[in-house]
Amino acid sequence: MFQALDPDAYHRVLPLCAALDCHLAPRAIAARAAEGCVFVDDPARPTVALVCNAHRYYLTGRPDDDAFREGLRRFFLEDVYPRAQAAGAPVMFVVHYDYAPGWEEVVPTILAGKHPLAERRCYLEWSEPVADRDTPLPEGYRLRAVGAGLLAEEGLANLDALREEMCSERDSVDEFLSRSFGYCAIHGEEIAAWCLSEYNVGDRCEVGIETVPAHRRRGLGTAVASALLEEAAARGIRRVGWHAWAENAASIATARRAGFGGETEYAVYYAWFDEAANLAVNGNVRLRAGDYEGAAEWFGRALGGERPAPWIRFCAACAYARVGRADEALAALRDAVAGGWRDAEAIRRSPHLEALHGTAGWRDLLAGLEGGA
Repeated sequence: MFQALDPDAYHRVLPLCAALDCHLAPRAIAARAAEGCVFVDDPARPTVALVCNAHRYYLTGRPDDDAFREGLRRFFLEDVYPRAQAAGAPVMFVVHYDYAPGWEEVVPTILAGKHPLAERRCYLEWSEPVADRDTPLPEGYRLRAVGAGLLAEEGLANLDALREEMCSERDSVDEFLSRSFGYCAIHGEEIAAWCLSEYNVGDRCEVGIETVPAHRRRGLGTAVASALLEEAAARGIRRVGWHAWAENAASIATARRAGFGGETEYAVYYAWFDEAANLAVNGNVRLRAGDYEGAAEWFGRALGGERPAPWIRFCAACAYARVGRADEALAALRDAVAGGWRDAEAIRRSPHLEALHGTAGWRDLLAGLEGGA
């Protein structure tokens, strides 16, 4: 059986959440401290559960319940996908699962035909008192607590992006202000970076962190994370979690500098609701791995949809150039530029496109791109 659990009974899945200890979201949802929904096999005595929060899905319990697995399959293919696609949601979704043997085989089955990709993520945790940590900001920057006063300063750049992040796991800005906290770095009249608490429950929380691209590589992430940890300690929070993609060395390094440690890798599956984007991401994975024939095949499928995005056309050109399909590569580049791609440097510097250098089509493409700049 696969059925929605009444919110008043969410606490019944708390024992199952213990197998997902490095993920605080399921525990927070089960404790009604964060928004989400829960599906179980047996509402009275659940032995398996799917906990949903925005575009993240957490599986825990017994993976061998055939009825529950069939319910999962129908839920994703007949509910989640249609709703997301009707809303025009191109975003990636991630399926997490606990360490019970079998889940890694279940997920591709329930997402059959949607081409999910297996990936590794990294969890780090801070659990030590802050010992007079001094993380100075670069000259011209200042720290501000994320509060009603800051949000009232409508002239600040990136204020809408900050508000959006505040609502990533809260229903509203007001709910964030009442249940969470955060710090940001300000430069002039611009919010340059922020670090916000997420899934606050008991003596734990996790963090969401972002630095605006123009302000990166200046230590701002470490500064706002350190400020958040000091605030967490003052509020009696003893464990703070940080998640990053395992290949995101910059994020992991920032976490370490702020005092996080004890890295643990875990597996996830991810996909994109937008079919063309999902096919192209599969192509990108193979392009990075040097499987150029495989990449070209996936990009060819991605280009078969309606109006694929310019980045998909650019990446397809990279794959086609690698396998000697120069005419198709140039055509894909021209289509990317016609669709709005204007990054001439990315085209010039891509090692994948070197086979096109010196051709008349290459020269004409760059001349047209520079002439339209």
